[in-house]
Amino acid sequence: TRHVRKELPMQTRERPTITIVAGKCPWPDCQREISWARLACGTHWRRIPNDMKTRVYSAYRRYCNGSLSVDKLREIQTEAIIAGLEAGL
Repeated sequence: TRHVRKELPMQTRERPTITIVAGKCPWPDCQREISWARLACGTHWRRIPNDMKTRVYSAYRRYCNGSLSVDKLREIQTEAIIAGLEAGL
């Protein structure tokens, strides 16, 4: 018997728009207030994959020592939130 691998069509989902504002969890529909030093509330931070959390920590350290722009930091933070949203699907 010969097995044929079928290619499934890729699901096309619109990526959510994420707005990162100090003091508010950026997760869609979350209204929790957070410390300015946090990216997300505890519930939603735990949904972000560990490798993305590591990237966020590393990016923040590089931003603090002046080797990373705020725009690049926000890009990495946004990717982390999106990864958390996708992991929860």
